[in-house]
Amino acid sequence: MEDTQRQLPQVQHWQLDTAGLAARERGEVGNFMRACGFQAQGDCWQK
Repeated sequence: MEDTQRQLPQVQHWQLDTAGLAARERGEVGNFMRACGFQAQGDCWQK
């Protein structure tokens, strides 16, 4: 994730929608997204 953000500095807003994931998957993705500096906003993670 960090490499992608460095390669695309012109992108100022990142968002990942987790609505279609199973509960277990959302938990795993949530841990990863928090580690990458994202914040939960409902069913989305934003930075």
